[in-house]
Amino acid sequence: MKIWTTDEIDLMLKSTRDFRQKALIHFIAASGVRRGAIRDLKLKHLSRIENCYSVLVYDGSLEEYTTSFMV
Repeated sequence: MKIWTTDEIDLMLKSTRDFRQKALIHFIAASGVRRGAIRDLKLKHLSRIENCYSVLVYDGSLEEYTTSFMV
């Protein structure tokens, strides 16, 4: 898996006007979550810790892990 560069992220953000897609791009870039994990995420997997959020990914599976991102 390749890490997105700042230029690639900028290009993706400029390529869409949809706020949901922009939010998803920001979330994936900031947290490192694989796009395949997105469909199983629920609000219960999100916890606020001061000025960042903790996200439980692949809840209940052998691949389960926690990641975080700044707000």
